Amino acid sequence: MRILPFDPSSCTEAGKLAFEAVAGPVLVPRAGRRLRYWAAWQDDVVTGFARVTLQDEQNRHVGFTSIEVQPEHRDHGAGTGLLREVLEALAAEGRTTIYFEGVTDGAGWAGRRGLSLVQTTLQLQLDVSGVDSVPVPDGYRLVSWSGHAPEDLIASYIQAKYAIADAPLDGQSIEFPVWTAEKIRTLADSFAARDCEHRVVAAVHEATGDVAGITELEIYASDPEQALQQDTVVTSAHRGHGLGLCLKTAMLAWLIAERPAVRTVRTTNAASNKHMRAINERLGFTMTSMAYNFQAMVRDADQLTAGRRRYPTGSRVRGTIAETPWPAGRTGLFVDLGLGPQGFVDVLHLPLEAESWPEAGRAGWFEVLQHDWHQIRLYPLDAGMRSPRSKPGRWSGEEWAALTAKYPAGSVVTGTVTDVFASNREYSVVFDDFRSSVEYSGAPPLAGETGEFEVTGHSEWTRLVFVRPASAARR
Repeated sequence: MRILPFDPSSCTEAGKLAFEAVAGPVLVPRAGRRLRYWAAWQDDVVTGFARVTLQDEQNRHVGFTSIEVQPEHRDHGAGTGLLREVLEALAAEGRTTIYFEGVTDGAGWAGRRGLSLVQTTLQLQLDVSGVDSVPVPDGYRLVSWSGHAPEDLIASYIQAKYAIADAPLDGQSIEFPVWTAEKIRTLADSFAARDCEHRVVAAVHEATGDVAGITELEIYASDPEQALQQDTVVTSAHRGHGLGLCLKTAMLAWLIAERPAVRTVRTTNAASNKHMRAINERLGFTMTSMAYNFQAMVRDADQLTAGRRRYPTGSRVRGTIAETPWPAGRTGLFVDLGLGPQGFVDVLHLPLEAESWPEAGRAGWFEVLQHDWHQIRLYPLDAGMRSPRSKPGRWSGEEWAALTAKYPAGSVVTGTVTDVFASNREYSVVFDDFRSSVEYSGAPPLAGETGEFEVTGHSEWTRLVFVRPASAARR
């Protein structure tokens, strides 16, 4: 598997078709935004992709990210490999926060990789057939447009758009746009460039001429049977008159009259926004699924790199048994190492009898065996914590002494790459009768490659030989 940046402007036609077969049509970004893509390739097949939206005005600290992996290719490291590439790119851009919106079946995956759930949303759908009319409240009139906003309303239209800031943010650390008349005009042009019909219905307060509320909807030429209901907001001074329901009803009536090809309207609703949920339910929207928004600090999300830096493979660390997450005797137990990520001891290294497992709070010494994305795999050095099955390698004392003399630290061996594990950023190397794991950053080698590796040390306890590429090119 290879994780590579994808540039639709420079790739071959075959590459673009392979990418779009999984990711859908390459999008044209809105004004003031940039899109970056990565693809996970298995031979000539795209198994997954990542898309990151970078805003250049607001939210300059955030990378808005989407990662999708084909169902038949999941659990093979593609999603984790894509996340790693995105995190490295966001760090290089100076972005401090990674944000995922609308995660559905990947919620468990996101949580296991250190991302925090910050908002739950409802995915709603309305089958368009008809709509009951709702009278416009006294003292207001409705104005609708597609494309550019009327010049006489643009200033108060901007003020109405700011009312979205009153919607529940829950734990999200995102900023709302700062609008100007020029930005509103540029946004309308960008919709047209993306073959998107952007419709707005506004409620205008007749006494002042101000826009009191708005609702917005999008129809893309690529999917003419579906409309996307976007923001609906009412300014604080004009709430309590039923304008929200009136606006959305008017939008649906306009849609039915002029776009009979539209069969469904989709929207999202924050689970915590009970007022808008009630309006959508009254209009006939039904929930199709739950979705979740996740975010994390970029420096904290890459727990694999943090674990390698703090607890190198083969090092001895002191930790405290934190908990047994499953019934004793199954799977293993967690170890608190003081700093993240969390340590983990596999059941195979623990006593045979569950009642002999070390209790929470017991401290001891451990050897670092491996770095997983969200945890450090450990070997207990205290005899009272170990199973009699857990033996220090397959070498006798004399054999081990001979092997360490043959391969002292600093010596160079010729090895062959046998397996590559993208999710852990490591690969296996075989030389003579040894198998050693090598951690990498950047592009991994291919299985079957042969190269020279430098012996960096040995573990007397687990009787492992640690190596790294002799060439800095693979470090």
